[in-house]
Amino acid sequence: MITTLAFLAAFTVSSADETAILRQVLDKYFVETARRGPDARKSLFIAETMADGEIDRITLVVPPSSPEQVDELVESLRENNREPIALPELKEDAILGDASELRVGGEYDWEKIALSTGGVESVVEVSRPAFTRNGKVAVVRLVVRQPKESYQIYYLLERAGETWRLRSSVRGRTKP
Repeated sequence: MITTLAFLAAFTVSSADETAILRQVLDKYFVETARRGPDARKSLFIAETMADGEIDRITLVVPPSSPEQVDELVESLRENNREPIALPELKEDAILGDASELRVGGEYDWEKIALSTGGVESVVEVSRPAFTRNGKVAVVRLVVRQPKESYQIYYLLERAGETWRLRSSVRGRTKP
């Protein structure tokens, strides 16, 4: 047990790591949506907690992820997202919001969103990055919610020296 704790303590996540990862993910999302929608400039971005949704383990299994890496990332997603991350410093042109004001009975009130945000077409829930125990792989989940469709995108990143590189993104299902 002591060995495991020492191993886990060897990797610490800095807020600079989290910010750099989230900026890359949101930049990529803005580029992707400019081509095929929904337009990220018409999206309301909120910080996600794991109470807001389930983790799609099937989508998260992106080669060359091992079953152990998937378990570590799922555990880290749940642990790191008990509290939402602060989003304001991440992207200048992102419209930021508070989900508690926009939900009724756990569901988004699309009429209220339309009236209070002036043209927002989707809500994008952004997770805090999750990491493997060795700190070499990170994942961020975006849940894109629209009145008629919802889906998740998992962005996998790898540490390359002191920087993070986006390795892949995979779109998966989510419950409505």
